[in-house]
Parts: sequence; structure tokens; C-alpha cells
Amino acid sequence: MNNGEVHDYLVECWKEVKELESIIKHLGSTDKKSSFLTKYTLIRCCGTFEVSYKTVIARCAGFKLCSRTEKYIESSIVASSNNPNIHNMLNLLKKFDKSWSSSFESRIDNHNRKSRIKSAVKNLVNLRNSFAHGQSTTTTFHDVKSYFVEACRVVKILDEIVGVPSEDLEHKSIQNAFRESLHLRLINLLAIHMGRQVNTKGL
Repeated sequence: MNNGEVHDYLVECWKEVKELESIIKHLGSTDKKSSFLTKYTLIRCCGTFEVSYKTVIARCAGFKLCSRTEKYIESSIVASSNNPNIHNMLNLLKKFDKSWSSSFESRIDNHNRKSRIKSAVKNLVNLRNSFAHGQSTTTTFHDVKSYFVEACRVVKILDEIVGVPSEDLEHKSIQNAFRESLHLRLINLLAIHMGRQVNTKGL
């Protein structure tokens, strides 16, 4: 990938998924703790997907711009609450360059895994949203894992279209800031579903 930071972030998440898979295998799929870990994996994977696609676009769009413009891009893209679905990606790309949007749409539509990719992204986002809003979610760890694999394909395609090589990037604040934001949101969301209040100071 052009964006080395995003690549590392995806790899980091994948390693955690594999670790969780081993834990769930040891516990057994019917164990209540396995269900909780599956929901955690769902949030982790969807959050990583969201971080990744927004960072790829923001990094490229803000490349070699003045600090004020870069800050605006950071607040309007990276910190936005738009769901990471294909439709929103196309609209965001179109705002910067219509050729980016058309190229991305073409790459997805002509991909030999088109149906799986679109279905996986849709399911990943919908399940995350259902869980985040307190609704019951029925999914398996295997499903979440497979959805994340397809989501990573989307990020890779996006990076190939708009990505700027990491060594050419002048600023590295966006990724770190969004990682911290995601980390805190993840803790708070899990705390709500566990019925606890978590002190995030110092995290």
C-alpha cells in the first residue's frame, strides 16, 4: 500500500483478530464471553475500516497544503461521523475529484468479488450500528472476520487510486489523533453495554 500507516493499522487489527480467534476457540463458541469478544471484534474491525479509508483520503487531499487547510480537511473528513459504506465513500471522493469516484466505483463493480465486497461492507456497518444503538446483534466471529477481510480489499483499492506514498507525507498527526479518538469511543461504547462508567483520563 502507498500509505504505510494505514497498512500498519490494518495489520495491527488483523493480529488482534487472530488472537481473539484463538481465545474464542479455547472458550468455545457458546460461552457468553465469546459472544462479548465477538461484539468487541465487530467494533474493532469496523472502526479500523473507518479510520483507514478516511485517513487515506484525508492524507491525499491534504498533501502539501497549508496547515489551516489541512486542519479543515482533518475536521471535515477524519473526525466526521459518516458511516464507512460504499455510497459515502463515492460521495466523499466526488467532492475532491470526480475521476477518483468513477475509478473507485469501476474498480469495485468490476472486481471478481464484487458481491462479497459490497455485502461484507454493508453487513459490517449495519451490525456495528445495531450494536452501538443497543439493539441485539446476531453474528458469528467467523462472519465478522470475513467481513473485515473484504473491507481491507476496499481500503487497498482506495489507496491505489488516491494514495500518497508514506515517505512523501509531511505530517503524521491525523492518524495518531484519530486512533486516540477511536480508542476512547471504543472504550465508552463497551462501557455503556457493560453498564459501567470508565475513567478515560490518562488513556
